Amino acid sequence: MKRILTLTVAVMIMTGSLAYAETQMEALAAKEAIAQAGELATVEQQVEYLLKQGEAFFENQRFSEARSVAEYILLKLDNEQEEAVQLLSRANQNIKE
Repeated sequence: MKRILTLTVAVMIMTGSLAYAETQMEALAAKEAIAQAGELATVEQQVEYLLKQGEAFFENQRFSEARSVAEYILLKLDNEQEEAVQLLSRANQNIKE
């Protein structure tokens, strides 16, 4: 019985660690995309690049990353960017499900 309990606790810890690691990897990828966009010459180029990256994150079911990129576009680059608004909405909808 003690062995089963120990294994159960170990699995729970590992599962939690994996979920945390996945969240950290997602944040890193969004940060990398944002950093790369910052190297582009114009705001329009940055927005275009980030929208492509955000859509790629979304298509690969990396919804937190897609949300982070869309939020960045809206908060830092163009607060009226309709494609970013739509991406943010779709990402949030999939995160809630």
